[in-house]
Amino acid sequence: MFHEVIPLPDGPLARSIIVFRQSPLLSGRRGKEPDFSCSATASFDQWDLTRQLAALGKVCDFAALSDTRESVDLTLEEVLRVTGAEAAELFLHRRSSSEMVLAAHKGMFQSAFYQIPRFDVGVGFPGLVMANAEPLVTQHLTADPRYLRTRVKEKGVQFYACVPLRAHGSVLGSLNIASRQPCPDPASRLQFLTWVSKPLGLLLDAADLRSRHLLLDCTRYGNEAGQAFLPNPDLRLAEILAAIVRANQARAGKLVLCESPGGRVFRASGHPRPDSGGCSWSESLAGTCSAFPAGKPQVMSRGRTLPSDACRGVLGTSRSALCFPMKATGGIAGILTLLFDEGHDRSLQRLSFSDAAEAAAVEAVLPVCRDLQAAEPESPPPVQSGASVSGPVSRPVPYLDIRCLGDFRIYKRGMLLAMPDFKRRSAAGVLKILVAHRGKPVHGHVLMECLWPEGDPARSRSKLWVAIHSLRLAMEDPTGESPQVILTDGGAYRFNTSISYRTDVDALLTGLSRGEGCEVSGDINGALAIYQAAVKEYGGDFLEDDPYCDWCAAQREYCREVYLSLLKRLGRIHEARKSFEQAAFCYRQILEKDPLREEAHRQLMSCLWAAGRRDEALRQFQECRRILAQELDIEPLAETQALYAKINKDSPGPS
Repeated sequence: MFHEVIPLPDGPLARSIIVFRQSPLLSGRRGKEPDFSCSATASFDQWDLTRQLAALGKVCDFAALSDTRESVDLTLEEVLRVTGAEAAELFLHRRSSSEMVLAAHKGMFQSAFYQIPRFDVGVGFPGLVMANAEPLVTQHLTADPRYLRTRVKEKGVQFYACVPLRAHGSVLGSLNIASRQPCPDPASRLQFLTWVSKPLGLLLDAADLRSRHLLLDCTRYGNEAGQAFLPNPDLRLAEILAAIVRANQARAGKLVLCESPGGRVFRASGHPRPDSGGCSWSESLAGTCSAFPAGKPQVMSRGRTLPSDACRGVLGTSRSALCFPMKATGGIAGILTLLFDEGHDRSLQRLSFSDAAEAAAVEAVLPVCRDLQAAEPESPPPVQSGASVSGPVSRPVPYLDIRCLGDFRIYKRGMLLAMPDFKRRSAAGVLKILVAHRGKPVHGHVLMECLWPEGDPARSRSKLWVAIHSLRLAMEDPTGESPQVILTDGGAYRFNTSISYRTDVDALLTGLSRGEGCEVSGDINGALAIYQAAVKEYGGDFLEDDPYCDWCAAQREYCREVYLSLLKRLGRIHEARKSFEQAAFCYRQILEKDPLREEAHRQLMSCLWAAGRRDEALRQFQECRRILAQELDIEPLAETQALYAKINKDSPGPS
């Protein structure tokens, strides 16, 4: 029996469990299990093979527990109990940052061992074990220059042993023990640690797989299917962050996207609220964020020294935070911050297990980041009162970025404000009306009529005051450092257009006028780029989430007409360049928004025919005739029927 057990660590874990279960002495099934415990001050001479095997059996049982942290803690306690060492610790390798992180510690002198909780590969005992994939032991720690934690040396620790943790041929980290007493038989201790490292390594590898499985929910928003399900990249970004926060059981999370290598911030998102702590960056992470230049994650805890002054606001009301740089080709694409209600040691443990979370975040966020950046340079700068707009310009993050096309959304310093931030729905309603009037005063009676058309005037007036107060709380910082967004003008209110802001409506309208100007001057390439950027601003009808709102009906129709006009102009430019597939795509978009546009049907037929898709062109005519008959009870125009007849005769396509 023992002959089978001794070489066990080189075999499968399943066999080790079976062997120990079959042993009456070690399983404790018959009679009382022998007591092999020893005190913390026990001599290393109290060592025998039976104690090793009994402890290894328990470690295999611990590996079956569902809670990885509990399994690790129990394993380290068992290592201490059997070896008589005074301290045991576990370092795990973070592949993304190529460093060893102290994941767990049991025993004496905890603060001394946490003096340096992170080592680069090849540095210090844990880093050397990782680099060489070989055990490391010393009997004279205080004189060993390779050991870098001076506080541990000051405690008089002499014996220190490290063995690599392995799983499936890869080194995951190191398992270490320490004692102030010299060890008479270090080879036996290394052998036992090596045995324990096998089931412990498999346990940690399985935990990594479980973490990746839990994070599948966030990666699905970054692929093509996620883009089809949720086309708006800002909303996809918010969903990804929410999934990451849930999977990591964090209190809150933040995601800041930036350009590489400059670090200019162009988007930020928070969950569940954008104001639950954050970096003190203005327009760039370079020179402010400690995680940005180093490319390594940062651990911040209340009561401990922060990496930089810019990190002062990160914690908010949380106890600890982890900041992960999201690495992409060419540099860092952003910073992910997770906030927790737990102490520094637990945060370090989370960091050591965070490879899966970081990888999932990068996998999910980078496609969305590319979508946002692709549109960013083409977007016009913040539209201010009296400002002129000319040419595609890379813009800084405005104080307010207001989206009215599609569902109403507002970004404050790049952070998406959720509806709860307004406290009252009526506050958002007031903002919609004031923004739509573009700085013109709106009397309180008009606001009350729009928001509460059948309400009692006295009660409506009280509701309006509360709504204005809630709106100012959401839009303006209590410190007074932010600009005043809502201005009072007698009995009227207006949106302050002198602040740094932009709206998608302004970008849409100025895009049409600028593009027309380029066409008149003969700059067709410039017109094409401007039209394409303006079309991207149209996320849906004006205030689409208020479909029955009467006061905005005229502006909704006007924005829709501008959008259709942009598509028509884009289609004609592509058609003139014989890019018939791209032109057909523009005309299809027009028909998706308004199927009764006979001219768009005709232009689409012509493009399909020119592209060699005669059968589709003929079917398009049938679709046009069906819709006109069904909705308007009319036949297509003679011009449309003539084009159909020409295509049906299979004449050569238009030149």
